[in-house]
Amino acid sequence: MIKAAVFDFDGTLMDTLVDTALCINHVLKNHGFDEVPIDEYKNIFGGSCYDMINLVTPKTMNDPVLLHEMDVEVQYHYSKHYNENCKPYKNIRHAIRALRKNNIDICVITNKPSRLLIPLLNEFFADIEFKHIIAADSGFPLKPNPASCNQLMQTLDIHHDEVVFIGDSEVDIQIAKNARAFSIGCGWGFRGGESLIKAGADYVIHEPMHVVEVVNILNKRSLKDIMEEAKLILKMLK
Repeated sequence: MIKAAVFDFDGTLMDTLVDTALCINHVLKNHGFDEVPIDEYKNIFGGSCYDMINLVTPKTMNDPVLLHEMDVEVQYHYSKHYNENCKPYKNIRHAIRALRKNNIDICVITNKPSRLLIPLLNEFFADIEFKHIIAADSGFPLKPNPASCNQLMQTLDIHHDEVVFIGDSEVDIQIAKNARAFSIGCGWGFRGGESLIKAGADYVIHEPMHVVEVVNILNKRSLKDIMEEAKLILKMLK
């Protein structure tokens, strides 16, 4: 029985691509680097802001001090322009409300710092009760390390098979695997469905309301169904 739905943020709950890309490009330009086409940022979301800057600067740079300086500048610039182009994905709030009606706790685990995350949650999801929020600065290693998800399960007093992780990147699928939770890949996000299938997502969907359908399917699975699936897998492996 699924008791908690854990969502990624960027590319899952909200389309933050344009604002993030513009802020990084602003800092790149200030430091004399080439700006990156906005669509190319879809392939580098998932890690920290520092990781993204590292990926879009020349590989020959190799200057951690400058990368840190640019990271600080990007986060400052983003804090001033975080809500100019972003928007929640269509029907995502309806999906969350439907999950809550089924008494499923709603949580967020993201590699986004809380000072950039909380204003967006307050502005666009003020009516949503988030049971647990873990951001990049919450004291845990970043995704895909499962420590944050393990702590969440401990706090909520639930087991790994009572959790479903919903995200749009390979990092989200990997943290679910590492925490032994179910995973749902969001085809509407930055990466697209094909990369999520390759990453090994348990389910890949292309419409937020389908999260509710998948959770309903998981909650209807009986022990007999699970045993039959296990027998089929063993038969295929012979």
